[in-house]
Amino acid sequence: MKTQIKSLLVLSVLSIFSLAGCGVIENIVNPGDDETGENLPYTQEQAKNKLLQLGETSGFEITYQAYDDDDEEIVNYTFGMKDNIAWQDDGADIEAIKRTDSGLDIFEYDSETQSYVQTYTYSESDAVEVYNSYVTSYTAVFFMANAYDGMEGYHKVKDLTFAGRSATEYRYDLTVYAGEVHLTTVIDKEIGITLFWDANGKTYEGESGSATFKVSSFKTGSQVNAPAV
Repeated sequence: MKTQIKSLLVLSVLSIFSLAGCGVIENIVNPGDDETGENLPYTQEQAKNKLLQLGETSGFEITYQAYDDDDEEIVNYTFGMKDNIAWQDDGADIEAIKRTDSGLDIFEYDSETQSYVQTYTYSESDAVEVYNSYVTSYTAVFFMANAYDGMEGYHKVKDLTFAGRSATEYRYDLTVYAGEVHLTTVIDKEIGITLFWDANGKTYEGESGSATFKVSSFKTGSQVNAPAV
């Protein structure tokens, strides 16, 4: 699953910047009023801290999908946090991590017994580092839009409701000598994470590509049930 997320992030970057040729900008379409670009409500670090704080208080569970330029689903993924437990489900593998007074326990879901099986325990001295590593890999995809925070031409389009959340849509359109790119992102107003990310572009030689990331469900509080581990 971590490989899939890494591939998605690489695809996200390449789909934008591989079309920029040498990076010489010819024209930026629909720039922000100050021509320096809009800023997102929170930095990546602030958004991550808000997300983790939500997970450590009322809890959350987010499900998302991602697609390539053939509209083929390449990721169907759920990540949640509640009651000192974080878990992920990519449709093939389900795992959970649980913080305890003595360290960190790792669990994998056994489909035959329909229960979680403990596979490893980290000591208290290693628990924080390992836990942060897991959570960083789980949450990386929620901050794709932060790469464009304040970038010239990145601008607010409208407020809307997305996956049941109050959100804001932003747009970025770029024309360079090699081609053009169009990017739409939707940002959660309260937490600041990316709820939607869609990029498509083409070169003047006729090559094209696209990638889409979409949160389909964002549960909080009593809607969230942590795994029984």
